[in-house]
Amino acid sequence: MAKILIISPISIGANMTGPAIRYWEFTKQLALKHSIFLTAPTLEISSLLPQLPPTVQLYPSEKKTLEWIAREVDAILLQGLVTYHHPFLLKQKAPLIIDLYDPVFLENLEIYTNLKEGETLALHNFSLATQIQQLQHGDFFLCASEKQRDFWLGMLGAFNRLNPVTYQQDKTFRRLIDVVSFGIPSSPPRLSRRVLKGVYKTIGKDDFVVLWGGGLWNWFDPITLIYAMKRICEQRKDIKLFFMGVKYPSLEVSEMKKTQEAIELAKSLNLYDRFVFFNDWVPYQERENYLLEADIGISIHTHTIETEFSFRTRILDYIWAGLPIVATRGDLLGNWIENNQLGLLVSPGDIEELKQAILRMADEPSLREHCKAQLSHIASQLRWEKVIAPLEHFCERPERAPDKTLRDQLPAYPTLSRPLGYYAKKLLYYYRTGGVQYLLKKIRRLIHVRNL
Repeated sequence: MAKILIISPISIGANMTGPAIRYWEFTKQLALKHSIFLTAPTLEISSLLPQLPPTVQLYPSEKKTLEWIAREVDAILLQGLVTYHHPFLLKQKAPLIIDLYDPVFLENLEIYTNLKEGETLALHNFSLATQIQQLQHGDFFLCASEKQRDFWLGMLGAFNRLNPVTYQQDKTFRRLIDVVSFGIPSSPPRLSRRVLKGVYKTIGKDDFVVLWGGGLWNWFDPITLIYAMKRICEQRKDIKLFFMGVKYPSLEVSEMKKTQEAIELAKSLNLYDRFVFFNDWVPYQERENYLLEADIGISIHTHTIETEFSFRTRILDYIWAGLPIVATRGDLLGNWIENNQLGLLVSPGDIEELKQAILRMADEPSLREHCKAQLSHIASQLRWEKVIAPLEHFCERPERAPDKTLRDQLPAYPTLSRPLGYYAKKLLYYYRTGGVQYLLKKIRRLIHVRNL
């Protein structure tokens, strides 16, 4: 049994965003075999405590607390700005597990869009520098998909982490970086009370409910969706759109500009609280009631670089609840939806196509039933106990990356110099090939190249 320190960058409580959910579920799974210290900026989990085994200890992520725990554990798992706020973690003997499932510096390109140029560049440089520091110091890395892994392998290669030493340890580099995606609970969701149909404002008991399961981040596209709802409502009055959460529960997360834009648009089109509803935030333990009352789940985004490497975590809730999906094509989960017939895909920014997809879902119960059958099949592959396997494997035998002790020989920024023996052999070859004059010519050329 290993001792593992898990540091959530986001507060953990009844209301949680993606990273907090991830580390909460990691804790529950790893605690079945290991002793876990779970820390977060704040912990408000009285309602969640019954789920935890006795092998879990909870602490706020304060410097003094982290210092003594870090000295006692066998591995440390972290993500985000944790190492910026607590740089001493980079110097601990315990191996560092760096979670890269959320490519933050790519997301920030969208978040910083509306700032002044100087601020944008400064914040980008800070975000990227933090990521680079972790790539240089990590012993084992997690990501959410094979496509993400390809991206991060490129980054690791650029900073000399794919080298003869780590290659000798594992020629696939799976011991350095592996895929641990988001997961879903092993037990099915259960309806404990009515929360939407015939209960919430003007949502009728026989209405068709379109559910947006997560927050309104800047790279999402609720604007196209709300315009589509305007066209739908001109034809039908029984289709309603419900956003599960727009007021972020963690102080570490600022309100997104896209949230206010969506609310203002819904009001201007006379849809607000009539056909389009914005909820504050649904507690983690309550989300299954909303999922089970909805008819379809939806996730619409713009096409940016973030899309290429994203992992839409709340779509997994749709899969868990057997909720047919309408989503934008172009990302990993869009491919899943299409390849496994889990729902319908639409083009980014296409209002009419989105309208028709929602209407088709509403008008074709047989299509929804087919999607539900497919969702049930794929759900079994995405349970937390399955997706977490590479992390569990590392925690069974935590160890430092073998190249971490060879920083002098494996610098992060390699030089163009070669071993002296290489040059001695080359000079001898030139002498034997062309004599003294040819040798001097090659030496002059070599000195010229090195001075460039």
